[in-house]
Amino acid sequence: MQSKDICILIAEDEPYPRDVLVHYIPWEKLGVTQILEADNGQTALETALTRRPDIILTDIRMPRLSGMDMARQVRAANQDCRFIFLSAYDDQDYLKSAIAVRAISYVEKPINLSEIAMAVEKAVAEVQAQRELRLFQQREAALHSSGSQMGFPVTDTSDNARYVRKAIDLIMKNYMDETLTIAQLASQLYLSSNYLSLLFKKETGKTINQFITQVRIAHAKELLTDGSLSLTAVAKRTGYHDANYFSKVFKRETGLSPKAFRENLS
Repeated sequence: MQSKDICILIAEDEPYPRDVLVHYIPWEKLGVTQILEADNGQTALETALTRRPDIILTDIRMPRLSGMDMARQVRAANQDCRFIFLSAYDDQDYLKSAIAVRAISYVEKPINLSEIAMAVEKAVAEVQAQRELRLFQQREAALHSSGSQMGFPVTDTSDNARYVRKAIDLIMKNYMDETLTIAQLASQLYLSSNYLSLLFKKETGKTINQFITQVRIAHAKELLTDGSLSLTAVAKRTGYHDANYFSKVFKRETGLSPKAFRENLS
């Protein structure tokens, strides 16, 4: 399953309500790309454990295994699964059980498609948010390593440090863009330019422009090992439109001109 795919399992023992759920909810519009079905609790459990759906929409009372018992077992194996419960019974005990397994919603029958769609939309948003959080955590680990290699470890775990890591991530992705500015970075992070600059300096000991330059020169050094690339090409690939200006910055940062640096490699 690709990172953008979202799978839902619909567990309902009555054929007609299950058919309505499968065919009359705008799944694609809600962001759901795959639909699985089960007509009893035991089949739902087996499907959930093997296919690991992101969301389970299940009736509370089903043959072979209740929806609530199924959910408890799935929750033990898959902490990330989201549950939406359907029930024809106004029973507070069921509601308490639904809360215990951290259900997204508890919807009473008869089926209200709009209410279910709203519950699914909420579940999809939570799934996507969880994925983004994990992706950010993975990038954080990578950026911590990158930051250490560039000479300034960012070890603080505060919100300020997180903004700095996000700024570093954006710089690593966009250093080739000659128009990259502090204002652009700040805008993407919903911060003011001055505030981002202060945070960056505090956390890294360097200004944002110093870091951008350091990243560009580090990549320029790698590109200069390729003798087939002209200095103009190297300059453009590292965010410098003017090759002469690139040469001045390179010499200022390394003590050598790009040409001398390349010659010393041979």
